[in-house]
Amino acid sequence: MLLWPVFGLLCGGAMAVAFFFGREVSQHEYKEMKRLGTKTLNSVPFGHGLYNHWSYDSIMDVVVPAIFCTGVWWILG
Repeated sequence: MLLWPVFGLLCGGAMAVAFFFGREVSQHEYKEMKRLGTKTLNSVPFGHGLYNHWSYDSIMDVVVPAIFCTGVWWILG
């Protein structure tokens, strides 16, 4: 809601959802880095965070903000 006055309703919501999506992807990359026992993310294959380690909780961390932002956009837009 804080991004709404600056970027507009639709763009602000998309930026908020993109933040949560990026956070989940980076968490999955760090999980793989720990699993491999390395200290750098360079050892993690490209796209690994996008395709692996997605649980129900991870999916809901992205879907719930998307549904909320879509609902606010639909009501106020």
